[in-house]
This record gives sequence, structure tokens and C-alpha cells, in this order.
Amino acid sequence: MDFAKIINKKDSGYDISDEDLDFIEQKYSFNFPHILRQYYLSYNGAALKGLYANGIANERFGLHDIYPVKYRWDYSLRNKVIPVLAEVGQMEWSYEMSQDLPEVIENDLVPFANDAGGNQYFWQKKTEAVYYICYDDLDPLILAFNSVEAFFESFIKSVET
Repeated sequence: MDFAKIINKKDSGYDISDEDLDFIEQKYSFNFPHILRQYYLSYNGAALKGLYANGIANERFGLHDIYPVKYRWDYSLRNKVIPVLAEVGQMEWSYEMSQDLPEVIENDLVPFANDAGGNQYFWQKKTEAVYYICYDDLDPLILAFNSVEAFFESFIKSVET
């Protein structure tokens, strides 16, 4: 998959290894979808372009960030957010923070991305379907894409057209 089409900028220094991902999988008892593992090994911490794509039922979704692993976002620099090596990375931190949300627990979801409004994308551990939680809605859980692969394909395709 040509992830480069959705990348605005990739700074050096945020590389991770298969062993890093294996450690996270073991710690949190889930397996990364293969396509997400590929993304992380090539583009962990990369800044994305402004992206919008159609999901299931032709619903429009935006994508702002894929959460980096092993790195947390540092907001201390004015008008610039940079990933900084951390004991618990942004993806891992988001996973830990989401464990008190009933819809996350009931559906066995793992956060991995967000839109510009801070609403989050989650993959379902068993099916790898992608759900979107809009924190402004009363019924926030939306099936957005049939898989993590379909998620990436849709956003890549949106750049190509």
C-alpha cells in the first residue's frame, strides 16, 4: 500500500521495530492488523495531509493523525506538535485512557487515529473493522470502515482523485 500518498512530512528519529510492536501487543493483549503494522514500521510519527474519505454508507470522515507508538506528542512548542520518545506512547496512552468507555470495552476496540476535532478511530480486535467515536453525539459508536485496510485504502484513494 502506498502510504506515502497520505504523508505530509516524515521527520527522522521516530523509527520503531517489529520488536517494539511485539512488546506492545504482548503488554496489551492484542495484535496489530498487518496493514497498520506496515504503516508503523515505515511512517511512525509522520504528519498526515488534510484527508477526507467516504466510509461505509458513503459517510464522510476526516483523518488528522495516526497515533505514534513509543512516542507521545509534545505540545510545548508553539504551533508545532512533535512526537517525543516516552515510556508510554500516544497510541498506548490512548488505549489506556479509553478503557473506561463502555462502548470501547463492550466492542473490544483499540484506538489508533483521530480527526481534527479529536474524535477517534478504533479497530475491533477480532474483525479489524474500524469504528469512529464522535464525542459530541449521544450515540457515538459508528462503523466507519469494514477493515483497517479499507480505512487506509479510502484515504489513499481520496488523495488520488
